[in-house]
Amino acid sequence: MGGRGTSRGGGSRSIRAWLAQRAVDSKTFADFSRNAETVRALKAMGYGRAEAEQFYKDAKYKNSAKYAPISLEAAVAEVRNGIRPSALSGWFRNADSDYKPEIEAAIISNPALRNAGLNIAHRNYMDVTGRNISFDDFINGTFTVYRGGNTSYTKNDVFISYSFSKKVAQSFGGNVQSIRIKPKDTLGSYQTTGEAEILVRRK
Repeated sequence: MGGRGTSRGGGSRSIRAWLAQRAVDSKTFADFSRNAETVRALKAMGYGRAEAEQFYKDAKYKNSAKYAPISLEAAVAEVRNGIRPSALSGWFRNADSDYKPEIEAAIISNPALRNAGLNIAHRNYMDVTGRNISFDDFINGTFTVYRGGNTSYTKNDVFISYSFSKKVAQSFGGNVQSIRIKPKDTLGSYQTTGEAEILVRRK
């Protein structure tokens, strides 16, 4: 699969496709980046470590975007099984950004987990707005989300938390910022109580 995959078809497009599949098949970035054939392909693309890691994450994001409606109970169970409880509480309870990369990696490496997060976000959106909207219309729609408080970020802030509620954002103080998002492009939500934040990828 290796050497033949990088040369077939000629040009950077076939190399990118091969690398993307390697990224999807790799459990971690370390696994992806230590493979000799992968290293040669990355060099052929002119990628250093930072570009290689971004490519790896982009491939994982794209592969994990597989959505279907499931029950709230099933979504909550998927979250409990897919993310370490200490990582969840580390961010959602203690606001420790050091847990964010682990949470992101778990989500983009597991399409079922990301789907669970989008189903929870769908439920949270309906609870906050009082609107009854189908799951398909929700993930493909465009919505305004809000953020208040801190706007200075560290390297570990790989995603940023927003709320469907402007009132919740205002409770954090500071100037409230708003952006427009398509839920299918986010990481979803992983709380059913409290702030019920939706996680938006930071590039």
